[in-house]
Amino acid sequence: IYQTKPIQKVCQSKPQTLTQGQGSPVALSQLDTKMLPQEKSVVPQFIFEFQNKGSGLILNKQSIDKACSSFGSQLQDWNVAQIEDVHFSDFSLKRGEIECSSETILFRDNKAVLRCNLKPGLLDTSIDAYETTLTIILSYGYTFSISQPVLIERIQR
Repeated sequence: IYQTKPIQKVCQSKPQTLTQGQGSPVALSQLDTKMLPQEKSVVPQFIFEFQNKGSGLILNKQSIDKACSSFGSQLQDWNVAQIEDVHFSDFSLKRGEIECSSETILFRDNKAVLRCNLKPGLLDTSIDAYETTLTIILSYGYTFSISQPVLIERIQR
């Protein structure tokens, strides 16, 4: 953090742009990591940028049944994804060690941003820099329409 330790670093934190996708219509398009120094700890902050790369619409997972029924879904059900977990090293959102700006992700113009921080005091500054896997798990419904003209003819009896 701000070169406070004069040693060779394992890695350098920089924004990552992910252009290949990962087989899902809702893709993580960019990840930025910042290290926020505290008194005796460091707080990693992750800024996730998501994009709907498919041709359909994102739907709140609790509203999937309504979307395919005669009840229909409400406006607030669309363009919403739920965050199930964010975890890296031994820290997890589910266990309360990570805090995010929201439990849901709201998409506008097929894009959304989410910020998550490790709670202060959990990562000591005496620990050297290291690489680890960062995982974010989202839940959402997805719908798209395929239309085709149909001709209905009346048969004379």
